[in-house]
Amino acid sequence: MRAEPAAAAAPDARADGRPPLPDPLLPWPSVFFALDLLAWDVFLGLSLVLAASVFRGGGPQRRIRIALAAAGTLCLMGTLGPLLGELRLQVVAILGHAFVFPVACLVLGLLFRRTASAADGVVVSAPLP
Repeated sequence: MRAEPAAAAAPDARADGRPPLPDPLLPWPSVFFALDLLAWDVFLGLSLVLAASVFRGGGPQRRIRIALAAAGTLCLMGTLGPLLGELRLQVVAILGHAFVFPVACLVLGLLFRRTASAADGVVVSAPLP
């Protein structure tokens, strides 16, 4: 009696034999997904890292500087996912712009509120260089 070879799984089937999951809205590689990652990971990351250098001093400014730098660094680290072809690494960027950045914005808002109340409504403008 001859043993029949096991049927090969369909190329798009999952390892456990279930049918494949439907394609996501933005499959990879995709021009639109690449532009999305460029905007969120590269441009937002760079802008956050550069914005962090504006806040000097201690207290809330130090916390803002650390949070913005951390969020920007996480966003920039997320670019490793598409570059290495392992999109699971892109989750690091999501942590930066979805969790750390809002915390930085909250502390920034508190600093703005304190600065506005200290000025008692007086708007001070710095002379242009």
